[in-house]
Amino acid sequence: MGSFTPGVSVSESYYSLLSVEPHATPDEIRKAYRKLALRFHPDKNPDAGETFQKISTAYATLSDPQRRQVYDRFGEQGVQIMEQAAAYGVPPWLLNPAAQSGLLCVLLVVVVGLVVVFPVILTMRIDGGLAWPWPAVFTPLWLVDLLVLALAAASPRDRDAGCWRCVPNRRQVNLALLLAFQLLLAYKLDAGEQAPFSYSESFLPLEISIFLGAVAELCMHGRTALGRGRGGGQGAEGADRAAAQRRLVSVVARSSLQLSFLGLLGCRVDDLLPVTWWTVLTPLWLLLLLYCLRAAASCASIKAAARHRHGDGEGGRG
Repeated sequence: MGSFTPGVSVSESYYSLLSVEPHATPDEIRKAYRKLALRFHPDKNPDAGETFQKISTAYATLSDPQRRQVYDRFGEQGVQIMEQAAAYGVPPWLLNPAAQSGLLCVLLVVVVGLVVVFPVILTMRIDGGLAWPWPAVFTPLWLVDLLVLALAAASPRDRDAGCWRCVPNRRQVNLALLLAFQLLLAYKLDAGEQAPFSYSESFLPLEISIFLGAVAELCMHGRTALGRGRGGGQGAEGADRAAAQRRLVSVVARSSLQLSFLGLLGCRVDDLLPVTWWTVLTPLWLLLLLYCLRAAASCASIKAAARHRHGDGEGGRG
């Protein structure tokens, strides 16, 4: 947990450790810490190592405005949860009640826009109940896209950015490509044959997004699956390599089916190939089958792990 010490009692207030009031200013906290640090530093007081560690932990929290705000509301456990969440890429501001309320409003807008407004307008446009141009039909979806894009820009960098160095902000790039696909599709639907590109060409940003996502996942899991020792893996290392190899196969199969569907769909609507809709939808059915198999495998592994833990517990009691 970094600067946090398991030996600090929950009942001890960081403010009392530094001998300051809860409403103390940052300057007062800094002066109090310097005074105590000179008094209890191990070089001057060898027997006060634990006390020095406690006041250092308290100062590390209270001197940081964000940590202090979380500590004042949730205590020491709240700060530890914030640190753990940050390690997994969760922005610390999510612990702020105002931010949580704002995020709830954002999620409500996304749900209403995607589940209610856009499908209703799309259905009415297809049925002829609305004479709106297609860009107006796609407007609710674009507003949601811009909102998600702004959130992605404010969130921490992808944890796997190191393996995809040429695109360090892959989430933002993928969202931008998705927005470009929607813009091109709306323009093509509105302009029809007068558009300077085909439906297949309007699918290109989405295909690029799928390709980038697949390459990033392959880079992330490839080192585990292929880069370690060439001999037969033993124990946990062998299990990790086998899991990574299954993940690689799943990524290749999923992205191939997605790209195949988009390619067949473009050929069908552009009349480039005499393919039936049964052929066009076949990759989607196979993709659904793949997801079902993955879900079944995940359930089986969870049950196996539960049985293993249960067996270990019974063995320990025996």
